[in-house]
Amino acid sequence: NNADYAYILHMASALKPGSGRMTAVVSTGVLSRTGNEGRIRARLVMDNLIDSVIALPDKMFQFTPAAAALLVIRRDRRPGQGILFIDARGMAVQTKSANTLPPDRVQNILQLYSRCAQQDRVAALVDPLDVAANGYSLSVTLYVQQPVEGEPHDLAEVRARRKELRGQLHKLNERIDALLASHAQ
Repeated sequence: NNADYAYILHMASALKPGSGRMTAVVSTGVLSRTGNEGRIRARLVMDNLIDSVIALPDKMFQFTPAAAALLVIRRDRRPGQGILFIDARGMAVQTKSANTLPPDRVQNILQLYSRCAQQDRVAALVDPLDVAANGYSLSVTLYVQQPVEGEPHDLAEVRARRKELRGQLHKLNERIDALLASHAQ
């Protein structure tokens, strides 16, 4: 239903073999939509073409309040090289009509990218197998963890609650299986 990947694939196919690089400005939906787009995205990851995903602040483009991202594709990546996710959403300076990225913050993003550097709550280098485990979603928020507002959680309590919920899920699955078996007869 969207031509986003037709545009991206057209540009990627025109890249110089062995050294080509491109950056596309995309809506954040491009990073996680399922269906055919998900299959295309999976293939780009499997073919080791996705180099980096940079989440931009919302209201970066005039008359477009939606958030966008930069999708960097490269032909010269090493096999198994990680994908760099950078969350630049908190780097904007708000003006009357839009958000802007001041030169020092753009420089920070460029340094993170060029060094392929990880930075807590800003940038994460992620193994392509971890991206595959997340359904090939390239959503930056999956990989760059933001601080959780509120009180810190007691991990023992969280683990106990998780165990309890797993038990409840197991019981519900047994009940569903029993109901399905009784209706199948």
